[in-house]
Amino acid sequence: MPLSVKLIGHLLEYLPDGGADFDGRAYPASDDMTVTSLAAKVGLPEDAEFFVMVNGDHVVEDDWKTRCLNPDDEVVFCPPLKGG
Repeated sequence: MPLSVKLIGHLLEYLPDGGADFDGRAYPASDDMTVTSLAAKVGLPEDAEFFVMVNGDHVVEDDWKTRCLNPDDEVVFCPPLKGG
């Protein structure tokens, strides 16, 4: 089963055509796929600001390079939230 990947809000703007053709279910997980490598694969630049949820749990940025992904994981890339 491939990964389920979602990009929220303006993060879709980094994708071709603003993400209009983005199908987040089309990402097979390899044995060495991490949060960092998945972000690069979907087209998020290294300087983009976002946070990551895997299976509903927040993954801190310090763990992105070592957090391996499994084929049935649900990964959500979210822009920073601001409020008052």
